[in-house]
Amino acid sequence: MGIYNREYYRDSPQYPRFSPAEWQGWQIVMLISILVFVLQVLTFQRTAFGGYSEVTYWLSLRSTEFLQGQIWRIITYAFCHDENNIWHILFNMLGLYFFGREIEQRVGRTEFIAFYILAAVIAGLGEILLAIFTSFQSNAVGASGSGMAILILFAYWYPTALLNLYFIPVQAQLLAVILVGIDLFGVLSQFSRGPIGGIAHACHLGG
Repeated sequence: MGIYNREYYRDSPQYPRFSPAEWQGWQIVMLISILVFVLQVLTFQRTAFGGYSEVTYWLSLRSTEFLQGQIWRIITYAFCHDENNIWHILFNMLGLYFFGREIEQRVGRTEFIAFYILAAVIAGLGEILLAIFTSFQSNAVGASGSGMAILILFAYWYPTALLNLYFIPVQAQLLAVILVGIDLFGVLSQFSRGPIGGIAHACHLGG
């Protein structure tokens, strides 16, 4: 019996490594978003006016505070979501999974993350500008602006790709037109009626 047949001389089993350096960009963005959402939920406190989260307060895109110099909000809001609505983060992360992967395969991880953040900044500026022109306080959270940018880019590169819209197959280019039209109508409506349904249409349109 050779010594290498003995149990303590055998090679250790090889386990898969999960190194952040090997992660894809959409996975990094998703992980950060989920971690921030967990912190939002953990710091959420019920009040007589509904609820309050310390993390949401300091990271959301509040137009008044941003214009007073809290410029980090133009990025951090995109990693926050409505802690009272699990569907908000779920739909955004599903969009990131389905469309973000396709975009990243073409542009690479670094470019994808840069695109995602730049889209968030421009989308956030759109929300800030609307708040300035309408004199309504903005308090936006969510990755929808970046998500819209990813969807539009996907539709530009794959215009005839079929997507399911409530189980109805729709070409990507048509879905993009429909969503842009809805957000354009929402932005125009906010000039007369203020924020509608808690949806940051200007953020979507900026994206």
